[in-house]
Amino acid sequence: MVIAAMMLLLLSAFICFFKLIYAPDTAIRIVATDALGLMLVIILALLAVIMDANYVFDIAIVYSVLMFVDILVIANYFEKRMIGK
Repeated sequence: MVIAAMMLLLLSAFICFFKLIYAPDTAIRIVATDALGLMLVIILALLAVIMDANYVFDIAIVYSVLMFVDILVIANYFEKRMIGK
């Protein structure tokens, strides 16, 4: 069951990757990047369950914190860009 979930997540990540490459708008690319990162964190968590390795959970947590900081930086950039118009 866990492996089937990983396969579906990998398929979804593949679709998000193509959306990231061929999106016409910057905002859509940012959302696709965030979705791709979230899928990676979930895949890492499922991999930690399969491998029974706690260090993979730590990697997933650190990556999710970095994604959160990334979204804050992007939101700050767009907020300053909208105020400047």
